[in-house]
Amino acid sequence: MMMQNITVGFIGAGNMGTALMHGMAGKSCMEQSIRLICYDIAREACEKAYRQCQAESKSSISTLVKEADMIWVAVKPQFLENILAELKESWSEQKVLASIVAGKSISFWEDVLGRQAQIARIMPNTPAFVGEAMNTVCFSKGMKHSAQVIALLQHTGRVMELREALMDAAMGVAGCGPAFVYMFIEALADAGVAEGLFRHQAYELAAQTVLGAAKMVLETKEHPGALKDAVCSPGGTTIQGVMALEKGAFRGVVQQAVAATIECVRKK
Repeated sequence: MMMQNITVGFIGAGNMGTALMHGMAGKSCMEQSIRLICYDIAREACEKAYRQCQAESKSSISTLVKEADMIWVAVKPQFLENILAELKESWSEQKVLASIVAGKSISFWEDVLGRQAQIARIMPNTPAFVGEAMNTVCFSKGMKHSAQVIALLQHTGRVMELREALMDAAMGVAGCGPAFVYMFIEALADAGVAEGLFRHQAYELAAQTVLGAAKMVLETKEHPGALKDAVCSPGGTTIQGVMALEKGAFRGVVQQAVAATIECVRKK
């Protein structure tokens, strides 16, 4: 499988699948030839993927598997059973399967496709759509093309390889985390609107503040607590806001939210 010319097939063209395709499509012309194809039971989802990502729609899973070098399974866990039989029937050993199905282990896929199957278990997140994903990945023992999987993921954002035992934790922090961050941005903006800012002004102020703070953590490598302390002058205004968050159990509620997502996926 040569990365200069690769066909990537997506089974599932929902929000996450489309976000990944969008990230890959955005880089293909500049760095490599990535042909995107997709299959989804909902025709409108494939039509949207074509408009946004130039992904060709396929009429069946078997057709997609036959044409693709790498097959990405991007369906909800509750819909997975509907595709397994056709996927297994069409499979061949040289193919690579990349699964973003929450809670489904490498051993699950090996039971379906065989112990020598090339499996990548991936937990992405929706900022892939704008090239700022935080992807985590682990590989089966039979994987021969891990570098190619990582290279594709790098088109969508950052990539971290983890032990499989940590994938559920990564899902709680990074996979679900954007929703929690969006809620924080919305709450921050609401507070600004309450003080007289126009809604569009408040959203821009809040979103850029979150973006800038995140970039400070990533690029300075400083502990988030130290960066927080640098904003909090003695007797100043920011420390009063921090104290209000602490009184509201801000940290504890965030930790509970992450724990709740992990507990949910482990029950599936």
